Amino acid sequence: MNHICFNCQTFVPPFNYCPYCGSPTDDLNPKCPSCKKPIPVVKFCMNCGNDLAAQGDSPTAFAIRNATNGANFSAFDYEDHGDGTVTINSFKNKHAVKVTIPENTVAIGKEAFKGCSLLEATLPDGLMIIDDSAFEGCARLMKINFPDTLAIIGNRSFYGCALLRNLKFPTGLASVGDHAFSGCRSLSDVKLPKDTTVGTDAFQNTAAAKPAEKSEAPARAAAPKAATPEAARPFAPSPSDERAMNDTFKTTKNADGTFTVTGLKNHLVTDIVIPNCVSAIGDRAFEFNSSMKSIVIPSSVKSIGSHAFSGCSALYKLDFSEGLEFIGDWAFRGCKALKIVHFPSTLKTISERCFVASNAITDVYIPSGVTSVGIHVFFDCTELKNIHCGASSKPSGWSDLWLHTSTCKKATLKWNSRISKLSVR
Repeated sequence: MNHICFNCQTFVPPFNYCPYCGSPTDDLNPKCPSCKKPIPVVKFCMNCGNDLAAQGDSPTAFAIRNATNGANFSAFDYEDHGDGTVTINSFKNKHAVKVTIPENTVAIGKEAFKGCSLLEATLPDGLMIIDDSAFEGCARLMKINFPDTLAIIGNRSFYGCALLRNLKFPTGLASVGDHAFSGCRSLSDVKLPKDTTVGTDAFQNTAAAKPAEKSEAPARAAAPKAATPEAARPFAPSPSDERAMNDTFKTTKNADGTFTVTGLKNHLVTDIVIPNCVSAIGDRAFEFNSSMKSIVIPSSVKSIGSHAFSGCSALYKLDFSEGLEFIGDWAFRGCKALKIVHFPSTLKTISERCFVASNAITDVYIPSGVTSVGIHVFFDCTELKNIHCGASSKPSGWSDLWLHTSTCKKATLKWNSRISKLSVR
C-alpha cells in the first residue's frame, strides 16, 4: 500500500481510524481494539480522496489521466462527455475530510457527495452546475468556493450543512433551487446577484432566511426597441377588452398603447392565450408557474424577457406566431415537459442558456433569419435528437458554444432544412 498520496502529497499513515469510534488501529488488526468492529482497509487519501491503489504509473491510473486530459478522477465515479469535460456522479471515499474537484468538471451530479464527512471542498473554474442534493447532509462541511462560471445550484444541494458559512456567490449565478441551503444554521450575510432566481425556502432555518440585498450582475443583452411599422403594430384594446385582459394578467402599459405582460393573476390557469394588444412578455413573467400546460403567443409580441417561462415544469405546448424577434436569456430554463420548439421566421435573437435543462425536448427548428444565438442554448437537453436549421451553415453571429455537444449527445444538426411546422405529437 502506498503511504504518500501522489495527488496532494499528503502522508497517509500506515494505520486506519475506526469510522465508528475514531480509535486508531494498525494494518494488521482487522478489528478496532476499542469497539471491536471490523475496520476497512485504507484505499483513499483522507485529505483529497485520491485512490491510493490506482496512483503511480499503473495502467488504471494512466488510463484515467489520459481520458481526462491529465486530471486525476480516480476518486470519483464520473461521466466523460468526450469533449474533455466531465460530470462527477459520486465520490468513492465518504470518510475523506477534504476534496479538490479536478479541472474539466462542468457539473456535480445528483447526490454525488451526499452524506460525506467533508470539512472542505474546492471547486474548479468551469463548473456550471451543482445538481440536486449534491452535498446534502454533509453536516461537517465548513468551507466551499463557488467559481465564477457556476450558473445553477439545485434543489436541496446543501441541505443540512449546518457548519457552512461565508459563501460568495458568483455574479453569473442564475438560480438557487428549493431548500438549497435549508438548515445551514451558520450561514449568514448572503448576497446574491441581482437576477438570481431563488427557490422555495432556499435559506430556511438559516441566519440568512431573508438574503441581503442582491448585488448587481453584468448587464444582459437588451430586447430590441426598434420602431414598429404602423401596419404591424398590435391594436389598442377596447375598454372592455382591457378589463378582461387585466382580470387575467398583470401588465404595464407602454407609450404606444400596447401592453407588457409581467405576470398572471390566477396561477392555476393551465391554457393561456396572450391577447394581441400585448407587445412584450416581461422578465420572469411566468417563472415557476407549475400549472401552465400550453401558451399561444400572438404576432403582436416582439420580445420575450429573461427567465420569462423559467421553471414552467408542466409546459408542453409552445405556439409562437410570426412577429417574434427576440428571446431573452434563460427564458425557458427547466421546462421539463416541452418536446417540440418551432421558432417563427421573424426571430432574430436567441439569448444564452435559453433552454437549459429542458431535457424532454426532442426536435427544434431554427429559421434562417436567426442571426444571433448565445452560449449553451440547449445545455443539458439530453433528449434533443434533431436540430433543423434554415441556414446552410452556422452564421457568424452564433456563439461557437451555442450547442453543448457533451450534454446533447443524441442531437443531429440538419443545415439548410426546410420544414413547414414542427408540432407536438
